[in-house]
Amino acid sequence: MLGTLPRMLTEEQKKVCVDVCTDLLSRLQAEPQTFLNRKVMQDETWVHHFDPQTKWQSMIWKHVTSPTPKKFKVTPSPGKVMVMVFWDSQGVIMTNYLSKVPRSQAHIMPMNYVSYVKH
Repeated sequence: MLGTLPRMLTEEQKKVCVDVCTDLLSRLQAEPQTFLNRKVMQDETWVHHFDPQTKWQSMIWKHVTSPTPKKFKVTPSPGKVMVMVFWDSQGVIMTNYLSKVPRSQAHIMPMNYVSYVKH
């Protein structure tokens, strides 16, 4: 509901946090058996990756009299994807991978969460 919290909260933001927490606490006290069963949580993190070439993949066939080919040291360029995980009291519901999003479209990310939860 609140999304990522800024480091410095305004008085109004603090009040909203207290109101939400108070509401959740009262629901927990009223329905302790079913409260957690109806909650879906979500978290995300960036995962870095790259696919290095194996020694076998880099081997080439050559004639005995041919000169040895020059090999250049290749530094793998890492990629990264965002992993979104949704879970409830029973365990993981869904894992989704999103490729890197340009800063100009970063404001769209919260809307993506809603579309994934609805499906």
